[in-house]
Amino acid sequence: MAQRYVDEALVQIDRAGGLHGLNLRQVSRTLGCAHTNTYNYFDSLPDLLWQAVAAALERQIQYSLRPQERVGGREAAFEHFIGTQVDFALEHPGWYRAIWLEALEGPTPEPVLPLLARAGEVLLEQLSLVSPVTLSLAQSLEVADLFHTYLHGALCKAIAGRVQSNDPAAIRRDIILKARRVLRMLVDEPQSQTKGERKPRSLRSPAR
Repeated sequence: MAQRYVDEALVQIDRAGGLHGLNLRQVSRTLGCAHTNTYNYFDSLPDLLWQAVAAALERQIQYSLRPQERVGGREAAFEHFIGTQVDFALEHPGWYRAIWLEALEGPTPEPVLPLLARAGEVLLEQLSLVSPVTLSLAQSLEVADLFHTYLHGALCKAIAGRVQSNDPAAIRRDIILKARRVLRMLVDEPQSQTKGERKPRSLRSPAR
């Protein structure tokens, strides 16, 4: 029964586009139960929401690990992985907002922490597979963190409609193209630093 509550919460989050407006009465009514029945399985609404967010995050991770449909090299693998991120966010914007954007009461529950860590590990693993160069662990962690910052921002703009095109295929292509450029810039920087190349201090034109 607890799983039915979580599943129904996910349906309603997906339908509403986020956590806003979700309450125990609403979920219980859909399941044909009195809202007081919820407390047999959850301490509170935040408890249910945290478990729903954990379930959504687990689905995102599994979505990220979908088998590649066609054989290819690094470029194809990169396109496939970034494509899964875009597809998930566009197909389930409510889940994406619930996982990454919306605040929940109380500290992150212990069972959710490994899932958050796993999401980071998946990104690191995928970027390591498609990186054109070999980086140290410290460099890889920094690249993954900075890359996720770009990707998360791009996905947020996409699900908020703050992009030039409303065509999912066009959005997908654009994010993949820019993500490839971002990754290239990120992996080039530590390589340049390793070789001792001097970085420009400013983007301004030099004084004449």
